[in-house]
Amino acid sequence: MGTRFTTRLRDAVLSIDNQEALKCEKATSNSLYTPLYSSGKYRWMKVMESDGTLVAWRPVNGGDGRQPTQTTHLMFGVVIQSEDATSQVKANPLGKAFLTKISTGIFVDLRDGTRCRIDNLLVVFVLPKGAEARRQKTFARAKKYVTNTAALVDDVVAIEVARGASAEDIKTVIVEEIRPFLFGAGRPKSET
Repeated sequence: MGTRFTTRLRDAVLSIDNQEALKCEKATSNSLYTPLYSSGKYRWMKVMESDGTLVAWRPVNGGDGRQPTQTTHLMFGVVIQSEDATSQVKANPLGKAFLTKISTGIFVDLRDGTRCRIDNLLVVFVLPKGAEARRQKTFARAKKYVTNTAALVDDVVAIEVARGASAEDIKTVIVEEIRPFLFGAGRPKSET
């Protein structure tokens, strides 16, 4: 069972996913997969369950060479992780961050029944800002691990949201960060 913050975060991600203007592709779950070679064949391996997964198709237009007759699309994806209670050891955020480095790729199940590779992946750690006095040390450690991981690994960002923020407030902060990556210029807001 997640914390109240994680529940509000998941509600915020669902709201983003359902926002018509953003044109997110619907995933059937937050399960992420990769192909694993074993005993002479590839089989699917579940890599992790995220707190939120947003994906969108982006067209490739213009540029060099003869243009293909059909528009090529890339799938951009954002994996959102709540870091409310899970970042007490370095391995936790590091493992999640290295999703972007899995050579066989990360795949997600879409509502149309297909399992598609995410061509360009961004991992977003959402850390609830502030803690009561008895948890200040714990919060400081989690914040350090998350921000260090975001600085160390490409295509990983950390954002802080007030611990008591509503789902709508969390949604606003996340959309502001990911809109350029998922739908705009190609980089998260904090990296532009």
